[in-house]
Amino acid sequence: SSQAKAEMLAFAAMSPQLAAGKEPVCVPYLCKERQAERTALLLRLTNRGEALPKLWQGVACLALLALDHARKGDGSVIPELAGLNSSIEHVLLDTRSDPASGVTAYRAARANGASSIVGAARSAVSVPLGYVETEDVMPAVSYWSSTPALSDQKLFPLFARTFPSDSDSAAAMVTVLRNMGWEHFSAISVADEYANGYMQAVSRNAAACGLTLSRVSTFEYGNADSAARAVQGLVSGGANIVTANVVLLIAFDVDLPAIFATADELGMLDAPYAWFAPDSFFASDLGALLAAGQLTAGLYGKLAGFNQVFISQKSSAGYARYEAAWRQLTPESCEALGEGGVGPSGDNGYNASRLTAADFRGPPPEVGSYAYDAAAAIARATGAAELPRPPEAERPPEVAPPSTPPRRLGAEGAG
Repeated sequence: SSQAKAEMLAFAAMSPQLAAGKEPVCVPYLCKERQAERTALLLRLTNRGEALPKLWQGVACLALLALDHARKGDGSVIPELAGLNSSIEHVLLDTRSDPASGVTAYRAARANGASSIVGAARSAVSVPLGYVETEDVMPAVSYWSSTPALSDQKLFPLFARTFPSDSDSAAAMVTVLRNMGWEHFSAISVADEYANGYMQAVSRNAAACGLTLSRVSTFEYGNADSAARAVQGLVSGGANIVTANVVLLIAFDVDLPAIFATADELGMLDAPYAWFAPDSFFASDLGALLAAGQLTAGLYGKLAGFNQVFISQKSSAGYARYEAAWRQLTPESCEALGEGGVGPSGDNGYNASRLTAADFRGPPPEVGSYAYDAAAAIARATGAAELPRPPEAERPPEVAPPSTPPRRLGAEGAG
């Protein structure tokens, strides 16, 4: 129907990134009346049930804040939310940083009446979910999934993201390496959807710029032994120091202790080695690992000069508004935002009490601006269009998720 097309176009019009290549989709039940839309926040809150650095709790709070601002018509961060007064509800679920658990969370979201998704974070979770979301006609906006594969509109017509694609960030990385005068570099990479897409983009750009990717050593996500072997493999077999001393690291927070401890043992954190990484982890992650005893003070000190190359939005006017909103939060207000959800109860991984007042006096998590925008995009689209959920008869009964695993409007833009 023309109404359905207009509603999906409203969703796509949230930013140039969301609008690019989007085809309007006609959902059969869109013309039925609905008082409140419900979205599911599929967030990265734990690593297979184990605690992650607390910045991820802050990211969750910021996604919840965006929905709260949409309900209140608060345009202090995104002016386009002013006067919206959305009735959107939310279900908060933990993907546990894992593809299988992400699917479990998605099923719980569907069972609890969600008709849109904010998330997931890792590309390794968003890719399998993307196929299911297409089949279910479930629009999703991710805040951290960056693999170029997700830009395929034929495979993922309802997927959008607020986070930049690695087609751009990988080109920036190669440009930096070339401008520093290096001709060879090597890589240590997690073996997942994100890293595969990133390394393919790096390889293409390196070939175009005349750089040689001498060696790639891969490891399994969340496997310390595998990560250690990957570091060792980079210099095994008589690898030439001239071709292996510039190291590109594509890894997540959970794998850093094993990688850096092994690299230190092999003398790879000293001259003549130089390390580079994209934004698959953050500077605050290193501090969190130090505080948790997973990095020694000596090892932490050697990482002070670590180089990261990625696309940042900190210089935009929108980001300044986002920072101001972060400073107004407290652990208590974040906890209260999480209590407003519907659907499954119990431990969903959200624990805002891990945050402290000092956290809100410091800089906000940069990825949180993308999470805020993703939630705001969903809220604004559904608020403007009054998207209904399927009738009760078409939805399965509510179930709780298992406790074990079985550019641009918004905060980051100048809008």
